[in-house]
Amino acid sequence: MGDLKVLLLIMLIWILGTISSYFHWKKVNRKLSELKQSFSGYLGTGVSKVNFFRKVMIITVSDFEGTITECQYLYGWTTFSKFKQKSELVGCGVNTVLTELNGDKFYDAVKLSVNKIQEQRS
Repeated sequence: MGDLKVLLLIMLIWILGTISSYFHWKKVNRKLSELKQSFSGYLGTGVSKVNFFRKVMIITVSDFEGTITECQYLYGWTTFSKFKQKSELVGCGVNTVLTELNGDKFYDAVKLSVNKIQEQRS
């Protein structure tokens, strides 16, 4: 009887994790399609670890001249966290934004997203 309870608990945790992951990626895909439709230019994303437990996802949009027009990040302890605006990057150029962010905890994710934009521009 005890083994059955442990098995049911493990299955419940697995099912809850699967449902949570589904809603997390649904939220990310919704935000990506929203940004693709509302802005013209280039879109880059980057995901990196901030510490042992947490990751950050950055979505950066730039216009055709290379100026960042939108930058949002997803960073939190749960899958219920929401995208937040990283307004200090809006208006920066994709070639110069990395020098301004030196020491920022989201540096690696911004670097990945900006590199994807630079690849699209060339």
